[in-house]
Amino acid sequence: MALPVDNASGVRVKIANEELWRQFHKHTTEMIVTKSGRKLFPKVEYQLEGLQADANYALVLHIERVDDIRYKFTNGEWVAAGRADPRTPSRPIHHQDGISQSGKAWMRGVVCFDRVKLTNSAQDIGPNVQLYSMHKYRPVLHVYRINDALPYSPTSMYQQMQNQLIPVAIVSNPIMDFIAVTAYQNQNVIKLKIEHNPFAKGFREGAERKRSLSISPNNSSSPSPSSKRLSRGSTHSDIGTFSKYEPSVLMRSPPTAITPMGHYTLPAPNWSYSMWNPSAYMFAPMINPLNPYQFPMQPP
Repeated sequence: MALPVDNASGVRVKIANEELWRQFHKHTTEMIVTKSGRKLFPKVEYQLEGLQADANYALVLHIERVDDIRYKFTNGEWVAAGRADPRTPSRPIHHQDGISQSGKAWMRGVVCFDRVKLTNSAQDIGPNVQLYSMHKYRPVLHVYRINDALPYSPTSMYQQMQNQLIPVAIVSNPIMDFIAVTAYQNQNVIKLKIEHNPFAKGFREGAERKRSLSISPNNSSSPSPSSKRLSRGSTHSDIGTFSKYEPSVLMRSPPTAITPMGHYTLPAPNWSYSMWNPSAYMFAPMINPLNPYQFPMQPP
C-alpha cells in the first residue's frame, strides 16, 4: 500500500514479497532481537514505479512502533499485557547501495533492505535498530526526490540532503507488523521461518534431530552399545569388536579389591662435567672446554 504525499508525483510503491508477509501476518509475525543484532525475515523488499528516470531519489526506512501496548503470548495468541515502555526516536535506515540514486536505478529491480539488524541493546551505537521486546513495530518506507537545483552549502552531506529532500511517497502497510521477541513463541511462525528462510539451519537441524530420535529403534531405556560392551555380564559377542584389539582384556578378571599404585625408583642421573680451564681455551680456541665430547668448533 503506497500513500503518495504529492498526488501529482505519480510514484507507486508496492511490497515485492507481499504474499509472504501475508502468510506470516495471519499468525502475527515475530522478529528476533539480540544484543549483536538479527536480520529480519521476511525481508523488507519493495518495487518502485513512476519515478523520473533522470531525477535523484533517496529511500529512507524507519522501524516505527505501532502502539503503546506491551504484549504477551498466552494460549496460542498475542494479547495486551500492559503499557509499553517509553518510545525512543526511530533511527533512519538508508539503503546499502547509497543514500541517493537515480529513478532509473531504483526502478531497475527489487529494492531490498536486507542488511537491517534488530537489537535490544541500549548501548548499541552502530547501524542496528534498537527495539523493545514484546512490542509491535512496522517498517515504513519514505521516498524523497532530491532537489539538485539548490546550491551547495558547507554543511554535512546528511544535513544538506535534509534541506533538499522533497517527500513523494510513504509506504506503511499493517501486513508488515511484527512483534519483537528474544525467542519465537508461535510454532506456526517457526514452521514458516523453516519453510521459507534458507538460513534457518539451526531450526531445521534441531527438528530433524528430534524426529530421528523419536523414530529410532534404539530410543528406549535399554543400555547403549558402549555400556553393553563394558558391563560385567557381557558376552563374547557384545565385546567382539573390542576384543579384536585388546584380547588380554577378556582373560583378565575384575579386581576384588583396590590395588594401590606401585612404587617406582628412578636411577639417579650420572652426569660428568668438565672443569673450566681458561688456559686450555686460550691456547686451543678450536676446542670447546665445556664440551665433554671435544667436538671441533667453527672458528669465530
